[in-house]
Amino acid sequence: MLSSIRRAVVIITTVSLCQNFLYAQNKPMDAAELYSALQKLNKLGSVLYFAAHPDDENNALLAYFAREMNLRTGYLSLTRGDGGQNLIGNEKGALIGLIRTQELLKARGMEGAEQFFSRAIDFGYTKSEKETLEFWDHEKVLADAVFVIRQFRPDIIVTRFPTTGEGGHGQHTASAIIAEEAFEAAGDFDRFPEQLPYVSPWQPKRLFWNAWEQALLAKGIDASETPVLDVGIYNSTLGKSYTELGAESRSEHKSQAMGTAKHFGEYPNYFVQLKGLPVRRDLFDDIDTSWRRIPGGEKVELHIQNALSKFDPQNRQAMLPDLLTAYKAMQDLGKSTWLDYKKDALAGIIRECAGLHFAAFASDFAIVPGGEIAITAMAVARCDYQINLEKAEMLQPSVEFTAQTVLSKNTPYTQQRHITIPENMPYSQPYWLAEIPQAGVYTVEDQALIGQPQLPSWLQMRFVFTIDGTEIPYTKPVQYKWLDQRDGEKFGDVVVVPPVTVQFDEKVHVFSTADPAEIRVTVKSNVAQATGEVKLVAPAKWQVSSGQKFDLAAKYAEQSFLFTVQPPHAADIATISAIAFFQGQQYNRTQITIDYEHIPVQTVLQAAELKNVRVPLERRKKLLGYIAGAGDEIPANLRSIGYEVTMLSETDLEKTDLSQFDAIIAGVRVYNTRPELKQKNTRLMDYVKNGGTYVVQYNTSYALVTEAIGPYPITLSHDRITLEDAPMAFLDKEHPVFNRPNKITSEDFSGWVQERGLYFPNKWDTHYQPLLAGNDPGEAPTKGSLLYSAYGKGVFIYTGLSFFRELPAGVPGAYRLFVNLIEAAK
Repeated sequence: MLSSIRRAVVIITTVSLCQNFLYAQNKPMDAAELYSALQKLNKLGSVLYFAAHPDDENNALLAYFAREMNLRTGYLSLTRGDGGQNLIGNEKGALIGLIRTQELLKARGMEGAEQFFSRAIDFGYTKSEKETLEFWDHEKVLADAVFVIRQFRPDIIVTRFPTTGEGGHGQHTASAIIAEEAFEAAGDFDRFPEQLPYVSPWQPKRLFWNAWEQALLAKGIDASETPVLDVGIYNSTLGKSYTELGAESRSEHKSQAMGTAKHFGEYPNYFVQLKGLPVRRDLFDDIDTSWRRIPGGEKVELHIQNALSKFDPQNRQAMLPDLLTAYKAMQDLGKSTWLDYKKDALAGIIRECAGLHFAAFASDFAIVPGGEIAITAMAVARCDYQINLEKAEMLQPSVEFTAQTVLSKNTPYTQQRHITIPENMPYSQPYWLAEIPQAGVYTVEDQALIGQPQLPSWLQMRFVFTIDGTEIPYTKPVQYKWLDQRDGEKFGDVVVVPPVTVQFDEKVHVFSTADPAEIRVTVKSNVAQATGEVKLVAPAKWQVSSGQKFDLAAKYAEQSFLFTVQPPHAADIATISAIAFFQGQQYNRTQITIDYEHIPVQTVLQAAELKNVRVPLERRKKLLGYIAGAGDEIPANLRSIGYEVTMLSETDLEKTDLSQFDAIIAGVRVYNTRPELKQKNTRLMDYVKNGGTYVVQYNTSYALVTEAIGPYPITLSHDRITLEDAPMAFLDKEHPVFNRPNKITSEDFSGWVQERGLYFPNKWDTHYQPLLAGNDPGEAPTKGSLLYSAYGKGVFIYTGLSFFRELPAGVPGAYRLFVNLIEAAK
């Protein structure tokens, strides 16, 4: 039954997930959006934009394609941005990928475009497309791109980057290579035949590179000889240009701090043809984008044009007769991808013109398999036409809410049922995170899900209306609605979760000695009256205290327990699991809620595991001050090895006696994100001069609040070492940083994750001593990863090494070296 539930939900919503995402926001179309949607009904052209990451897309161009040219527009981002950094919180890896998925969906909704992904995992910055394609599994990612093309069926494909490296990132170049190969493979019956039960081969007509002027000049290409689109033109219906709209949508990439200024005036975009039918001047030369591409479609076009001629924002229902006739005409044309897409879009427009609102709301935001929840279906019609609610029914489980009902004008109809969720209903989980990933790609076994941005809510309500004799079905997710005292009504999908979950207070615990430590575990109940036992399971070398009983009377109650963990004497790394025993079953999931104002609330279930690292580690100092940067988990990591860490606010930096701290540490991008440091940095330099140790982690060269980061000049650059296992040379093996209180050797650079470091200085005053040198293959060594300077009685250190990744990942050598930096003063 599990597979049947999964398949049913996928079939319901695979046709147009992006529209379902927009409808779920309970936001009606304004007059401009309605007129734009009507115009788009009569255009049957499509374009797929193609790149590697969230933020690679050309937002203004996507808006131009979707809202000026009225094309069905999609963006295929091969990754979800999992390897990037988070400037709004602490989420990394798969969790930041989830946030960026939602940010892209928000941006696409503003532009009028759709979003797709492959299974490729973003593993961070790389300079090599060869490394990228090897890491991703070239053939699998190519297969995903082909499947999206066959499903979306674009007339043209546009890549953001060329295959020749001007994109400056190995994954950028790899995305262009994949695009060219997929363009050829998508129409070939012999390539990826396992996809053919789901899609048919499709050959796009042309492939272009969306070039920029400097790149054209460098290649000796005359821009006047390439097709060009001015995306800076003004749309009077929207009241803005596409560069303005693009800036608004791009600013939704908040986890990347992509707030974008609006551009006014012309903004030419250039297109270099790479493959396909020869083009003269227009991207769509000799491509029919009218209803004539569907036999008999001309009559649909006529009815829609008639509706457009009657457009009146103050009398939307005047268009209903023509729109309903167009809908019936579409039904007579048989089946095709275009008809499915246009019928879905037209149904949404009819709903708007009929003033029809309908929804399904649950009494709670979470339910467990086998649990009961009250669901209320409601509908209201606000036009003069007779509208019947023929049926409202839950799909899984199958429950009918109402038989035929005539909706009286502006009179809400509601019906409530208490629903029992099937015992084997799957938990709510981002589909690409449901299984352990393979090397370089997420594990997704269901071919129908490949490319989709997200899996729709398991709980779906189907409404069927008859409007003036025409029957139109709609599907909406069951949502939870609540009232926010500041923002008003808010909505979120109902999630299916385990009856109990368990969570460690930390992700990594480092044992610097063989002394035992107390580890906190919290049990949370998603049902009332949850009684059981929670235990820790550890490898043989590690000893844990016995299980403890939990008794949670109320739903959503929590209870925390302290367990004693005894590490081995020798260095070791081990994973300890937490398991809750309840009603004869074992539950070992941690429920993570990601809640930011700009995206819908996300629920993720992960294994309840704690990484434990036993690393012999000497430390002498005790009290640290920490200036929080962007997405920084290091304070918790330092506390786990025995430091007392005080977070320093703007007021603290101005008034607190800094001399009390044995060392002060600046988190990543502090000089990009803490404006007060422009004025307060003098106090920090005085702290160093008087005998303190100040360790500054990496910053970017752009948007610095002050150039005076250290006591002497430093110039930041884009220099980086992307290979996490790149050899590192000691420029002064006898330097105290490598010898006290811990002896640092090349072994301490083993086991690093994702990268060595980034944004190293490339110029510095002679007072600084570079301590390390390293490089990626084929490059000259860079010496800016770790700079040391005595200043007065104290020490200033600047480091671009990626401690912000290594310490949360529990890398032993990174801890040893970071402690030495903290202990650097005499």
